[in-house]
Amino acid sequence: MRDLDPSANFQEAQEYYSNQEFPANSYGEVLYDSSVGNPLVISFEQIAVYKQDDDSTEDVDESSQFNYLSPGIRVALDKDFFQENILDKEGSTELATQANFKEFLRGLHFSITEGGQDVMFLFNLKAANITVSYSYDSADTNGTVTEQGEQKDLVLSFVRDLFSTTTGLVSSTEGNAANTFVNDIYPAEVTDDLDTGTNASKIYLKGGAGSFAEIKLFDDANSREAINEIKANNWIINNANLVFYVADDNLGAEPQKLYLYNKETNLSLPLSASDATSQLAEYDGELETSSAGKGVKYTVDVTTYINSLVLDDAENVTLGLTTTPNLFFSTTRNAMLENNVEEELPVANTLTPLGTSLYGSEVSAADSDKKLQLEIFYTETN
Repeated sequence: MRDLDPSANFQEAQEYYSNQEFPANSYGEVLYDSSVGNPLVISFEQIAVYKQDDDSTEDVDESSQFNYLSPGIRVALDKDFFQENILDKEGSTELATQANFKEFLRGLHFSITEGGQDVMFLFNLKAANITVSYSYDSADTNGTVTEQGEQKDLVLSFVRDLFSTTTGLVSSTEGNAANTFVNDIYPAEVTDDLDTGTNASKIYLKGGAGSFAEIKLFDDANSREAINEIKANNWIINNANLVFYVADDNLGAEPQKLYLYNKETNLSLPLSASDATSQLAEYDGELETSSAGKGVKYTVDVTTYINSLVLDDAENVTLGLTTTPNLFFSTTRNAMLENNVEEELPVANTLTPLGTSLYGSEVSAADSDKKLQLEIFYTETN
């Protein structure tokens, strides 16, 4: 997968989208097939791997000891492929530089076929790698073999962080990865309620290549009438919440958290001084469940945001609402919407396939107690 976009004269990074189709002839040899030979096993415990014996320690047999890998998946790939395309290429131009090697070995393609059950799989590419273990003979400048059968590992990383030498922090990420999504078509009652430009009776949220919502507090025009009323009455805002009730016809297993952010800047909403470094207490829409384990509602604390409108005359912006598995992961990236429209959206929303439907602001009389609510608790002053 190339780094730079040829359509931009190789001056910009190549962008990959989840609806992109890779031609069948771009795939090479099959290195592992779980339907052939040993089946795929996901280990929830550390994976024990035998060490290699160290010839320099004659009194100790390291081959009876173990190294331990983190829980996950470990499979044996086709040895002949790596023998032919790496070890037998010693001294070739393909291995002369990192750029040549990336051009020669373009990447790996992982695919999951339907097996009669839904699969939710979060693949940590930064922790994944291919380890090529090989033996070799050492020789001196005259070509005389001095050591035989020495062992070594060649580790090929997929994606890795690069750290700044001055700050010690992650400065960039090396490597490319793209994930393609294949979604079932939403039913008509869902698609008919999406992007209508009117107050919604249901709010549909879905991770992956899913859906998000936009929310405007107080009224469609983002009027400051309610804010001015609070200021005129000298009310002190003690607590403010947005309460989203889960609809009975939810899209599946509900996500545990929602993420509320500034849709106009794609940045996080203002935090109080006490939570400026945590971001856990505010804008954390934690799912509340019934005694039967069914999702009931999400309560998002917006106290600091409302106070910024009252005390700091901040702009009452349009808010974005998505699912998220991790509030600390608040970065945004270009997303491709319908009709090839590009828009910045939170990356975290793509990390979970879970979705839910919530009651909006236009509900029937029978569901009036589940209507989307902005709760404001305040103290009156003299």
